[in-house]
Amino acid sequence: MKTNPPPSKKKQLLARLYSECIRRGNLEFGREEVREAARAVGFTNPFDATKIDHSDLLPAELRQADIALIRLGQGKFTFVKGIGSVYHALEPVQRNFEEDYRPSLLNHTDTSESSILSTAFNQRILHKLLYYNRSEGANLYMSRRTKMSLVFRLGDQNFESEVIQMEMDMVLENRGRVTILEGKNGFRKDFNIFQLYNPFRYFRMLKEQGIAIDSIDCCYAARMRGKGEHRLRFHLYRFMDPQTPTSIELLDSCEYRLIIKQ
Repeated sequence: MKTNPPPSKKKQLLARLYSECIRRGNLEFGREEVREAARAVGFTNPFDATKIDHSDLLPAELRQADIALIRLGQGKFTFVKGIGSVYHALEPVQRNFEEDYRPSLLNHTDTSESSILSTAFNQRILHKLLYYNRSEGANLYMSRRTKMSLVFRLGDQNFESEVIQMEMDMVLENRGRVTILEGKNGFRKDFNIFQLYNPFRYFRMLKEQGIAIDSIDCCYAARMRGKGEHRLRFHLYRFMDPQTPTSIELLDSCEYRLIIKQ
């Protein structure tokens, strides 16, 4: 009889943290508690323990209790009720395209997530998606990290993130329109909203400070490699209420099947 494999060390760590929070009646915890739980279960990279990009990475205990995890900055975290308030289910793509693809010299020398966006930019797929014109120009800003403090609302509860660090894989700007891009390898059923929401709030802050930004949208891009082809999916979003991550709304989506030609 087949037995299910044990949960990953990361899932064991998260389940242990949640159990300890429930025991003491406080869902908030800190970086030192993460390190202690990592040592207890033998997880060797505690810095990665709280990076949960999609809900399948949550242990069964959290999924059964409908509990997710959010970062509050300054080495603080909290469990929250409502997986759907932290993870957004990816909608079916609205349009499909197929075209021949001849990789440029360096396109396949890197398999990182940022290379997904490089390919999409170099093939001018992003120009067609965003501006409906492959010949349209755009200013490109490469991956970066920054920090800021922000207040946001999930359900009827307000949260404050203190000097939280955020990453941006790529940012495009065209005529005052700012697009934040997040790239991922593999197709998932959902993604962590805060990967797009936190950078959105950063550029919203710049707009409020007087930078001439007309609009801000966010693009989640994913790649699946296959024999002789690449499939790229794009979901374009905006946030209707700047204070509410769950106000995310789909603007457009498409998939490109790139048939590799030698």
